[in-house]
Amino acid sequence: MDLSVHNLAIYSAQVLVVVSAATMGATLFRLAPSRARLIYWRAVVLLCLLLPLLPVRSVDVIAPSTVAVSAALSEPSVAVRNTLSRAPTLPNLITGMLIIGAMARSLWLGLGLLRAQTSK
Repeated sequence: MDLSVHNLAIYSAQVLVVVSAATMGATLFRLAPSRARLIYWRAVVLLCLLLPLLPVRSVDVIAPSTVAVSAALSEPSVAVRNTLSRAPTLPNLITGMLIIGAMARSLWLGLGLLRAQTSK
């Protein structure tokens, strides 16, 4: 995968997390005045735009200096080769995300319809 596509995927995932958390926060706090909601969502957009400027978190892992290896494989086993050959590709990931999004939107609409019918 190209580095720019990888960075775009990471940024998109970060925006998804921020917007999801903001949506839950907006639901939890129930901002009634439209001006307060506008300021809230503008702050969310500003945070999303500033995400690339935030420092990258790196984790240093200290490995033990001596490692005992009991066996070595000269050739990967069949199970390992099958797992590596089925690694998800970008089109498969995009298709999966679209399907999940469509299912979530359908659930959202169904709950809204159910709510509208029960309020009559």
